[in-house]
Amino acid sequence: MPSLAAIPWKTHKHQRVASQLDRLRADGRIGDGRVLPPERELSELCGVSRPTLRQVMQTLEAHGRVKSHARRGRVLVADPIDQEATPRSLSQMIALVTDDKQENLSGGGAPRGYSAQLTSAVTEAAVAAGYDLLVLRLSSAESTLPAVAREGVSGVVVATSLKARDTTEKSVVARAHELGVPVVAYGFRDDSVADSSGSKLGDIVASDHRAGGYLMTRWLIEQRGCRRPVPYLRVKSSIREAERFPTWWQQRIAGYRQAMDESGLEPFAPLEVDAVFRDEAMDLSAREADARYLAGYLAPLLHLPDRPDAIVCASDYCAAVASEAVDYALDPSSPRPVVTGYDNTWAHLRKLGLIHRPPAATADKDFDAIGQALVQRLHAQLNGEEARGPQLITPRLVTFADGEPHAEHQSLSNERVWSNDGPAVSPTLQSPA
Repeated sequence: MPSLAAIPWKTHKHQRVASQLDRLRADGRIGDGRVLPPERELSELCGVSRPTLRQVMQTLEAHGRVKSHARRGRVLVADPIDQEATPRSLSQMIALVTDDKQENLSGGGAPRGYSAQLTSAVTEAAVAAGYDLLVLRLSSAESTLPAVAREGVSGVVVATSLKARDTTEKSVVARAHELGVPVVAYGFRDDSVADSSGSKLGDIVASDHRAGGYLMTRWLIEQRGCRRPVPYLRVKSSIREAERFPTWWQQRIAGYRQAMDESGLEPFAPLEVDAVFRDEAMDLSAREADARYLAGYLAPLLHLPDRPDAIVCASDYCAAVASEAVDYALDPSSPRPVVTGYDNTWAHLRKLGLIHRPPAATADKDFDAIGQALVQRLHAQLNGEEARGPQLITPRLVTFADGEPHAEHQSLSNERVWSNDGPAVSPTLQSPA
């Protein structure tokens, strides 16, 4: 890895910037063959002004160590080579379609937002596989794709949040297919990316919500001795009536019912309670209002002889609401039900002041595995493989003790396949080696 600081520099100041760039390379923050961060971010990393950084970049370009591309920006190269012989090209680039705003606190949120987690995971996987990334915003992706395709971009990864996963995203997938560009997407159902003849338009990577619901319920039954867990969904008041009970929730309920049936237990009807405020207004006061509203539903149930002994929540935010609702519904001496969450966002919610204690357990969707799978499936298409339907990523169960996560995770031992009727095999709990 030839040193950038070894280039003849006109000033010591510029050489110090080059030395800082070398340190960023050694730390893996930037790398040969990779697109450099935006100018503002890179100047902050180097601790210099943007005009100074531009002067350094001009010198590096003159020595063949940086190449500028109109669409990609600046790319760091390992050796001074002729520009026409530069091996990196748009044919080695993946277009990544993301949300217009990489923030999503719906249902409890996620650290940096779901889309941002996916963007980070796909970026790392793509770089490891030797690709560069061209980021496209969802709102403009469909109109931008023809120009990108003409430039010879390798393929497209569509990785957006649940809020954006609608006809807009599906049209982007269909457009890429129409242009003959290989495409993979996160989180669709199987029939969402098929044309009228049933032909696959692209590969799908999805979180296995049925496995998540099954795994969480099995853990409650086998590890916590629960016999009467009840699912809880905070129904979002800001969406259309037809979307109030989304497919992923139905899949989790199917997993819950399967686990209950296998254990010889009677499933509860899910608590599907309207949110008091719109999601955009979600804050501490909204959480308290939701909790008081839910307490009105829970109080009669929690005073029955066969009361629920666990509340299986749709998200970590729902778990925070349910925990507070239990406080309102029960006196301090009454036994409390076990409360579980989903999405593993509790630490972020605690920083925001929206949660006081973590749930007893939560499910981590494993976005790193999802990002790797997206890039792997696209790479397979680029090597001649046909799209072959969804690949489901099983979430990991994270349990807690004394407010902190256990080192041990639970996992599903058997491979699962996509099915509208249920898993091909019944997964079993096991601890990782």
